[in-house]
Amino acid sequence: MTQNSKSGRTAEESKRFEAQIRSGRPLSLKALAYHLNVDEDKARHIVKKSNLEREGSTYPWRRIWRAIHGTEGSQLGSHLAALKEGHPDSQILDRIADLDAELRAPLISFATMAVLRGKEPDTLSKALRQGRKMLPYPIMEFGPRTRLFRPLEVRLWEHEGILLNLPRPLIIPTPEPEITADCETQNSRPQPDLSSPEGRKKALFGNGGADSETSAE
Repeated sequence: MTQNSKSGRTAEESKRFEAQIRSGRPLSLKALAYHLNVDEDKARHIVKKSNLEREGSTYPWRRIWRAIHGTEGSQLGSHLAALKEGHPDSQILDRIADLDAELRAPLISFATMAVLRGKEPDTLSKALRQGRKMLPYPIMEFGPRTRLFRPLEVRLWEHEGILLNLPRPLIIPTPEPEITADCETQNSRPQPDLSSPEGRKKALFGNGGADSETSAE
């Protein structure tokens, strides 16, 4: 097999993954790896580290938003409207009709982010490690060699000084355990006094403690 045929196949796969991502359909592991801009092995590691769960054999976007991006997909539309209202002169935001679709673009690596900032990756990494520099946008960190960024987030800040500030995921409260009538009755009963012989009998034998002891005799 020639190198050209390999490249053609890779290009064809890329087109298929891009179409799948643009559609908003759930992603296969290969398509998820394409979105994350990593290989399949690293994608598996990220899935495990982020507790991203499948539905069948694919990963739905609502779970990808929460587990990997740390945001709520259902709120992206209203968040875009708020951003546009707060930054009416932003040319980048003005061109975005669907924030959900914009954020589905493949992520970029730390090295690419550094270049977009006009910095050497090693120099910037050292400055961050030593606390001499801080990034204005979050690092999606899945290991020391896997630091990913949303291209829109980097572009917005570098070109227009705007923070994307994605909304946090919704927290679904855990329902309180249901208390049945039997539990309420049992909890409302007076507890025996264990300091007295009679109380200890009731604790051992129930309310009929004296009768039980008598019958045993």
